[in-house]
Amino acid sequence: MLADRICACEPNRTEEQSCMLTVQNRSNVTVSTAEAAVCSDLLETCDCEALAREDYAACGLSKPGGN
Repeated sequence: MLADRICACEPNRTEEQSCMLTVQNRSNVTVSTAEAAVCSDLLETCDCEALAREDYAACGLSKPGGN
């Protein structure tokens, strides 16, 4: 899951667990097939290195158009 990958990049176990708790608290959202496909595709580009260089779009964490 994309959220697991993002949370795994937190600097320590406490922050990783906090991130996962936030994800769990927001997991009541229904995801369409198209949205699930986008998340699946982002698994190819999202890693801790992308986040470290602030390439948030690689993890789907920026709005289309870079805003």
